Amino acid sequence: MKTLADLKFHGYDIEKVLIEKKDELNGSDEFSIFYKIVPSDSNFDKVNIIQGVLIEATENFPYTIEVKIRGNFTISNSKDTKAKKKMLKENCAAILFPYVRSLVSLLSSQTDYTKVILPVINFVNLIEDVKDEDITLESSLFIDFE
Repeated sequence: MKTLADLKFHGYDIEKVLIEKKDELNGSDEFSIFYKIVPSDSNFDKVNIIQGVLIEATENFPYTIEVKIRGNFTISNSKDTKAKKKMLKENCAAILFPYVRSLVSLLSSQTDYTKVILPVINFVNLIEDVKDEDITLESSLFIDFE
């Protein structure tokens, strides 16, 4: 019988919050997402997930906003590293993104412009073709948590 892995969220820390008025505008309402996995070791039992967004200034909203958070997770009851990586790519991204969205909305609401509300994202579809090595950072960058 196959045992399901237990994913536990241990909160998050804000790594970066930036809002800056710009004279130069890029004209696009698109934003970019940053997502990295930082394992404590090769077993992926304890990880930091770094997630953030960068929103460039536009004519409608002349501010650049950058938000980056570090979520802390543990995975137990599984020795299957491939399954753990899949869980980290899909589930952790979905768990952290509401916090990123909230910070962006809070920052943008402090301006005289319309509040920026990021859309809900299907991370299963977004991340399915991303290679593990493209989003996994080395263990020396791991920040321990209790």
